[in-house]
Amino acid sequence: MSRDIYTSMTAASAAQRHLEHISNNLANVNTTGYKERRVSFESVLANAENPGALSEGYVKISDGAVNEADGNLLQDNVRTHFAIRGEGYFLLEDGEGNQSLTRNGTFQLDNLGFLVNQRGERVQTTTGSIQFDDFQREDFTLAQDGRFLDSRGAEFARLIVVDGDNLEALPGVRFKADNIRPIDEDMVQVDQGFLESSNVNPFRSMIELMETTRHFELYQKTIQSSREMDSNINQWAKRV
Repeated sequence: MSRDIYTSMTAASAAQRHLEHISNNLANVNTTGYKERRVSFESVLANAENPGALSEGYVKISDGAVNEADGNLLQDNVRTHFAIRGEGYFLLEDGEGNQSLTRNGTFQLDNLGFLVNQRGERVQTTTGSIQFDDFQREDFTLAQDGRFLDSRGAEFARLIVVDGDNLEALPGVRFKADNIRPIDEDMVQVDQGFLESSNVNPFRSMIELMETTRHFELYQKTIQSSREMDSNINQWAKRV
């Protein structure tokens, strides 16, 4: 087998994975709070300890890193809809104590008065899940620093905005993360009555889709040419 076929095969595989990420990004252009996934490529020498030796190389692709740049803010004036500006995520907790992070601030009050997302997971404050009483349900304000204020201006809870390491995408525009930690309150800015749009740039993604498709087709042709060359060599060897 020709030495170049392995490199071409790994490059084609990496291009295919890149296409999957781009397609997923494009599918979420209009998804509230969606963060674009980006990948990176690396050319690796198989015999790295002896670079002077004759050795095949291969192409390595990273897992989809999260582009944490802000999306545009869209105002809808819904009191339970929030958007974070700058760093950080809303912290959610399900009924079994599992936590996740999200930038999708499409929240609502359930029948018990808890502030929840569309999956029923509860939004966390500095003291845990927030539950509104009848008075607070009627009229409340979320200050940009994360303080929940009732109609008299009295604080009854404070939203917690967090960050984490090794973000792993979960269904519903959520992330699993290691080492979840609160962001300094002085750095928090949250807008009530707004939602953050996806930060995917559709024009750039379409260009990347076309370029990566061409690269994938090129690698396929290279693999096919290599196989044909191997076949011709084998036929020649049999005749000699």
